[in-house]
Amino acid sequence: MFIVYADRSTQQLDLFARREGFMAEGFTHVLAADGQSGTVTLQPDELLLRVGAGPDDFERIRIFGEDGELVGAMTRSPYGGVAWSTPMWVDQPLRARKAP
Repeated sequence: MFIVYADRSTQQLDLFARREGFMAEGFTHVLAADGQSGTVTLQPDELLLRVGAGPDDFERIRIFGEDGELVGAMTRSPYGGVAWSTPMWVDQPLRARKAP
């Protein structure tokens, strides 16, 4: 099982209203070809979370394992680019991950 936190822009609402939490058995992530947006799809519900500059987009999505360790994050930079990153101690994840 994965624990997912998705944050909207710091300019939107207060901290508690802008953060949403989800649980997922697995996930996939995809970056747009232009690098300006990306999506994380949570399994098994096929819930699509979008990172980008749109009014309903998230600014950052972080995915944690059941042990609380960060697995990966999709983040929008102040300059508009979106990137997927993993901590250096985590092997590069496959496009689709399933909880152990």
